[in-house]
Amino acid sequence: MNLESILGDPRPMLSEIKRVCALLQMAPLACDHICYRVATVERYEFLKIELARIAMLAAETPVNGRPICIFTLHEPLVFEDQLIPCVELPAPKAASGYAEGWEHAEYVTGMPLDEFRSRHPDVSFDLRAANKEINPEIALKVGDRYQAKFHTASILEVIELETRLGLVKDVREC
Repeated sequence: MNLESILGDPRPMLSEIKRVCALLQMAPLACDHICYRVATVERYEFLKIELARIAMLAAETPVNGRPICIFTLHEPLVFEDQLIPCVELPAPKAASGYAEGWEHAEYVTGMPLDEFRSRHPDVSFDLRAANKEINPEIALKVGDRYQAKFHTASILEVIELETRLGLVKDVREC
C-alpha cells in the first residue's frame, strides 16, 4: 500500500504547478506538503485510517471550524528530484461542495514573503492569508483546479511552534 493506491497520483498536479511556475520564471522551491480534499466527513474519517497505514499523524488541528490532519509519510513522495514529506487532509467545510482530489501544493520560499513577491512583480498572488499571525502565505491559482501556496516555514515547523505555544495538542500524547 502506498500514497497513490490510497489517494491517486499527485504528480499530474505537481507537474502542472511546476510548468506554470516555470512560465512565470519562479525558481524551483522545496515542496513541504501536498493537500488532498474530500467531499464528506465520512470520507475524511475513512482516509485518516487509510493514511495512518503509510504515515504518522503529525497533527489534527481545528481550522475555521473543521479539523485538518497533517501526516508525515513513512516514505516521502518522490517527485522528480524532490522528496515531499507530508500530506494534508482537511475535513470539508460545511456546505463547501469540494470535489474530491488533489488540490494544492505548498512551498517554502526561504525568504520573507514580501521579498518573494518583489521578485515576481507580474504574478497575481492571492493575498488573503498573507497576514496570518503564524506562517502567513500567498497563493497562486494554477488552472481551474490547483493552487500553489508559498510560505516561509514548513508545515512541520509550524506544528512544532503551535504545539509549544499550546495551540495544538501534541498527537504523541494522545
